[in-house]
Amino acid sequence: YPDINLFDSYPAEYVQKKKIKCWPAGHASGGFALLSLFFLFKKRINQIYALSFALTVGWSMGTYKMLIGDHFLSHTIITMLIAWLLVLIIYKIINSIEKEKY
Repeated sequence: YPDINLFDSYPAEYVQKKKIKCWPAGHASGGFALLSLFFLFKKRINQIYALSFALTVGWSMGTYKMLIGDHFLSHTIITMLIAWLLVLIIYKIINSIEKEKY
């Protein structure tokens, strides 16, 4: 594959044999979606358990896909950060809606 930057196009003479799909890490995102369980619990120890479980599942799936060559470490890290950011945004929106009700 040619070396291209993030927003660059492939060279005109490059013929792609198959469609490349590897970012973000889809399997890992399913595991990292479980990060939302953190806000389900109120006790700190249960939040830590939920966070540990979600990270374990996400990283297990991400590591598996890295070992078979479908993803790179950066794909899994970015997927984790995107998942956590989305969970935080959704929590903030829901929390602000709940506060407006009362």
